[in-house]
Amino acid sequence: MKSRLKKLLRHVFYWDSPAQGAFFGLTLAIVGAWLLLSLFHFLWTLGAFGWIWLPMWEDYITAPLVTFGGAAAILLVYSLFLTLRSYALFWRRRLQAWVRLLFFLCFVALAAKVISIAPELITGEVQLPFGNIIFICFLIFCWILPLLLLPEIGWRLWLGHALCWSLGLLVCDVVRSNLNNTLEHLIGFPKLPEFFKLFSLSIQEVLHLRGAGWVWLLVAGLFLLLLGYLLTARLWARAAGLPYRQIFGRGIVILWLLFGINYLFQLCLAWQGVKEANQAVAALEQRFNRPLTAQALDELYYNGEQPEPDFWQSIKTLCENSDLATDELVISYHLAELSPKAMLRVRQRFQDIEANLSQWEQMYASSIPPPALSYKRGHLLIMPLPHLYSFRAFNRLSCWRMRLVLEDGDVNTALAACERQANVNNALLRETTLSGTWGWMACTVIWLDSLKMLLESQALSDIQLNALTPRLKEAEKQVPVMHERAIYGEAVMNLDLFEMFAIIPETGIEEFDNSARWRDFARWRDFRYFVPQLWWYAALDKANIARTLMVSDFSEMPEQSDIGRPLLFSSMLLPPNAVGKEFHGLTARLRAMQALIMAEQHRRRHGDWPEQLENLPEDPFTGEPLRYHCGDCVLRVNVATWDEESSRWRVDAQQRTVPAVQVWSVGPDKINDNGLQAPTQPDGHRPDDIRAILRLKPQQQTPE
Repeated sequence: MKSRLKKLLRHVFYWDSPAQGAFFGLTLAIVGAWLLLSLFHFLWTLGAFGWIWLPMWEDYITAPLVTFGGAAAILLVYSLFLTLRSYALFWRRRLQAWVRLLFFLCFVALAAKVISIAPELITGEVQLPFGNIIFICFLIFCWILPLLLLPEIGWRLWLGHALCWSLGLLVCDVVRSNLNNTLEHLIGFPKLPEFFKLFSLSIQEVLHLRGAGWVWLLVAGLFLLLLGYLLTARLWARAAGLPYRQIFGRGIVILWLLFGINYLFQLCLAWQGVKEANQAVAALEQRFNRPLTAQALDELYYNGEQPEPDFWQSIKTLCENSDLATDELVISYHLAELSPKAMLRVRQRFQDIEANLSQWEQMYASSIPPPALSYKRGHLLIMPLPHLYSFRAFNRLSCWRMRLVLEDGDVNTALAACERQANVNNALLRETTLSGTWGWMACTVIWLDSLKMLLESQALSDIQLNALTPRLKEAEKQVPVMHERAIYGEAVMNLDLFEMFAIIPETGIEEFDNSARWRDFARWRDFRYFVPQLWWYAALDKANIARTLMVSDFSEMPEQSDIGRPLLFSSMLLPPNAVGKEFHGLTARLRAMQALIMAEQHRRRHGDWPEQLENLPEDPFTGEPLRYHCGDCVLRVNVATWDEESSRWRVDAQQRTVPAVQVWSVGPDKINDNGLQAPTQPDGHRPDDIRAILRLKPQQQTPE
């Protein structure tokens, strides 16, 4: 039994054939690491570990990580043992003095470098990058240790072996650096010889590489690495005095067979993933009855209209000139309570921008042309939308304009401001992105605040009051339309991200984007056959995005934990189902405002607010009628004060009980909180009711 075990150990550790063991160790380090990483990636992608992300990103370790990490460590230690034992045997042999001296000097130089930074490494002041570790290992195993074999192999084989490995790694790293749009190299030393920097930068310019040329450059780099691998076999065969073929033992053949089987398996997975992704995208296109392309999104947005850059350049100038300083925080709180002194300050600030604001109002009072947006393939997610800020800023300023003129009793000017807000909101109906839809919803809420001020002023005539209800009904009809456009826009923009891998993405920096070097950068998709694992992963991610967006309402979107797979882009880009609740919340606000107008009409007919309101609109969250109450209501009020010492506004939220009329929805949690929407309470409950409320004032005579 002992003899069998001893024989097995001698066979496993290549005790009688150290040269073959060293070459097997090299092959195991390369192929074994690839196979182990492929297996880990396969199981992780399928969600076998139950992780959304790698636990190491969350600073904790789990059993699968320990298992795979331990297996990798065992492979590494085993490979190092086989290699270093073989070199140790040759070290004990009689070497020429100059070889010993050269090896000793190289080893001392490397050791001195490590020792010089050891204190910083121990204290944590300096961290050794992964690229530095790779470079050190490459230097030791490709250049320094083979010096021990120099008497047997000759300097030509030593130099050819080292140069093939060096040039192969360098060429592959140039491609890697290009793919990452950066000139940071794998070797990563901050003080590399200038030759390496110039070489890596000049390859692209000298060879005039573009498109598939980068693929062929990578093939050349891999060929050099293969040549270096075969020369390593020649090196050990010559050092041990063995025939060249004998160095390729059965273990090496098995490893490369496993590598080929794994590659074909991963390639089949990638092809199947691409097929499923294409089917999912086709089904989604059928659901929208429209292509999911940047061009289709462009056509939907403009709908035959032409952009007017001059108009928007003027708007940009007016917006900048009308922009109140960032310390004017109160502008964001257009319903905040202000002291007379603070209100006077706001009036003064508006007087300062009156000329620009009046011109801005004049331009937004008529038809608003679409801005010039760049719907480029592969660039939708980084497409700037500067016009949204101007719309939102204008709505806020208009709300303040209305508040100021209502205090002065000028209801016609207030109605004109409200009309301009509605015109701006109508211009936002062309938006096709979720960001644009958010802008439309935010502006609609500001418009509802303006209507609230009009109702509380009790200055509207019956005709003016009755004209508000059709406007609200029309806005309510637009909510599902905008909801559908937002879903379509999200589908196009999220899927367009994968088009970035098929093109040369732009940076937004004009000089860089127009440079020849940038235009010649490589495309990620051209390299998919080199790493089919990532190709399969991207295909799964794309298919998941297409399937997940096969919804009629954002509320139907699954939670991240329900996806079951750690898909990067799905996790980053897919909107949560809370977005759908925001659309339903806007519907509830619009219906609640309509109900308040019904209550105001009742007051005008009967002289008092109704105790109960019949025919209330439906609550979009429950399907039941909205709630109505007239009397004392709990209200959160923002109180703004100007701090002379810090020259800044201070806004504090206060909770009060005031006489009011309110109509409300119970909100997404479907729990009646009597109309209150507030931060999380001590018991952990967060009231999320959605309401429209009018604070009661002494009755005035209704204008005819």
